[in-house]
Amino acid sequence: MKDFDFPSVTIITVNFNGKRFLGDLFESIGNLNYPVNKIQAIMVDNGSEDGSMAFVRERFPWVSIINPGRNLGYAGGNNEGFKAAKGKYIALINNDCAVDKNWLFELVKMAKSRKQDEKVGAISSKVVFYHSYLPVVFMLESGKAEISGIRVSAGRAAEESGVGKDLNNGPGNNASYDVLKGIKYLSGFNCTYKGSSPDNSRWEVSNYALIGFPIPDPGCDTVISMDVRHCSSQSDFSIYLKKINETTMEANPEGIYRREDLHFLSDTAIGISKKEIRLVIGRDMYRHRNDIINSCGLEVNGSFYARDRGANSFDLGQFNSPAEVFAPSGSSLLINRNMLDETGYFDSSFFTYYEDVDLFWRAHLKGWKSYYAPLSVARHHHCGSSVEWSYSFTYHVLRNRLLAIFRCGWPRLCAVSYFNFFFSSSAHIILYLLSALRGRRQQRPDIRARLRIFFEFFYTIPGQACSRSRIRRNRQVPDKVIKNMLSEF
Repeated sequence: MKDFDFPSVTIITVNFNGKRFLGDLFESIGNLNYPVNKIQAIMVDNGSEDGSMAFVRERFPWVSIINPGRNLGYAGGNNEGFKAAKGKYIALINNDCAVDKNWLFELVKMAKSRKQDEKVGAISSKVVFYHSYLPVVFMLESGKAEISGIRVSAGRAAEESGVGKDLNNGPGNNASYDVLKGIKYLSGFNCTYKGSSPDNSRWEVSNYALIGFPIPDPGCDTVISMDVRHCSSQSDFSIYLKKINETTMEANPEGIYRREDLHFLSDTAIGISKKEIRLVIGRDMYRHRNDIINSCGLEVNGSFYARDRGANSFDLGQFNSPAEVFAPSGSSLLINRNMLDETGYFDSSFFTYYEDVDLFWRAHLKGWKSYYAPLSVARHHHCGSSVEWSYSFTYHVLRNRLLAIFRCGWPRLCAVSYFNFFFSSSAHIILYLLSALRGRRQQRPDIRARLRIFFEFFYTIPGQACSRSRIRRNRQVPDKVIKNMLSEF
């Protein structure tokens, strides 16, 4: 690191009512193994009402604050940061992240290590979920069970007193709410009721179900309680702690649940009436914890659905090698300013979601490449500033995928994608209406989102026609290069 030529870097985070995360984020940035005089830090505040700007001004005066006066979303907010950025490279980091000491160094190192004649546009970090996780296995003698009312508490005296630090006070208690929201139902679960908060949802559980419980405080024991009942009759219900190894995310139960890899926690008989089960997991059991991957860059399939590489798998070293990716994870990445000069910024009409796919699709068409740097690690409170599969989330994901395809895609892809959307949306809406007529209410935020996209189609597409013409006319690589980058999933 002594002989490394450190280029200047601008770090940008876009914030909207994320005050509770900003202390962790900027403290971690302040502790980076990177020369302070080579870093420019910018926070773009999208009209927060939680005192975010005053908090940052007081605690982190070295952070420049841009206040556009309204919510411009992820795309528009970062664009404001781009305009003020002075660095040779620009790093984007979500406000609900914290970064390792070598996060920035490894991003820059990867960018500088590529061949000089190669157009390296961006580098993606390894993004893991904020907490480390305990892998727990549910086993049933017969049938299926239902769990509900999951509660998590932590306290040094929890084991003796049965009372710990309560972590279940809902969205008003943000740190606690994030812990419950962070539970990972990895396999063998089916959500039968989506409640207003994570602790009042219901899940159908099959034999060999695997769940990841976040550890809220590594210095304290963790107490987990839940209501359990059998769906039809009765059965023994056993709970084990999984000892992490290379078989943890394999598909066959014989590989995952070998008895020698399981540590017994609880065994009880359950019937159709609810029974509370309470687990105390001592700190000595934390040696079996591990990180769960949020993203190792983005991959895209033939229908241009995007997903995070490695998402919801335990980090067992399977993504420890550098790789070319279609796009970096929007939560943590480094961008070459020269790429932005050639491709332009995010398209602000996306607001949030798929703006990264659009930008890096355009970059690929100009010959730029993106890579993944496994030694650059960020920890992420996933959807810390938004609610996954809420109306806003669903609307922007559905609409923006189609928007990116129209702007960048070849004619057949556009035609097939729009036909499939309208056909599938019509089917969803009809089934929803039939269900409502039969008196069965469903929580389906996607229905209203699909209807809105239907009507917006008539003015959104004509408004993007000029952008499509410019992008397609000025591309420097053929579409077959893009097709060769697509994954199967």
